[in-house]
Amino acid sequence: MSCRYFGISRQAYYTWYRRYQAEGVEGLRTRSKAPKTSPNETHVEIVGKIIYLRQNYHFGPEKIAMYLKR
Repeated sequence: MSCRYFGISRQAYYTWYRRYQAEGVEGLRTRSKAPKTSPNETHVEIVGKIIYLRQNYHFGPEKIAMYLKR
């Protein structure tokens, strides 16, 4: 098999082979490994407040935490 020649595992070959069979050339394109959802993500409003405090008041992490607890 050509896996050894190209330096890839058989598992990788068969993964790509199945994708090619199902989706054609589009299935071989690089896919993002990022999760589709992030349930523990910080809310957009809080991120905006943190950025505002960092840029306008040059607050550090302790002061920002104290501010956000209020």
